[in-house]
Amino acid sequence: MPPDFEKAKHAIRAYRALGHEEEFHLLLLELASNYPLNSRTCESCDSDIECVKACPKYTLKYLPEIVQFFLQEGWNHRKYGIGLLSALLYTTDGKVILEAAKLICEKGIDATQEDFDRLLGNIAEAEHHARCSWVECEADADELAAYYEAVLRVSQGKPF
Repeated sequence: MPPDFEKAKHAIRAYRALGHEEEFHLLLLELASNYPLNSRTCESCDSDIECVKACPKYTLKYLPEIVQFFLQEGWNHRKYGIGLLSALLYTTDGKVILEAAKLICEKGIDATQEDFDRLLGNIAEAEHHARCSWVECEADADELAAYYEAVLRVSQGKPF
């Protein structure tokens, strides 16, 4: 079911009216980390799963739309972009990760090289795990490699 962006706008207005601007900026990170853990089915094996890490082929197909919505609402991509790129790694499959990451990276991120190096290390570890796993629903290592390359380019100041 697609997100109700009108309802979300009302909730954001309420956050802001109460002076919870910082909580608004952290909300997208929380959504990227926890939203797919609600209810989902693996697209490859069509079975319910308890943990996205157990079956990363699950696609949160609305995630790029959610990211775009937050950007339009004034989400601080510069400060929280690297956090979102990190959260995306454990959220969904590579195609959706790349689409959402592109939205963030095109807007710009203020992060240290150490932040990018930590993220690149996490992506490399996930890719290695995907290549060495015999689990049927494991993440596509080629998509993780593409994510690694994209983040590496951004960390070097090159376009996504």
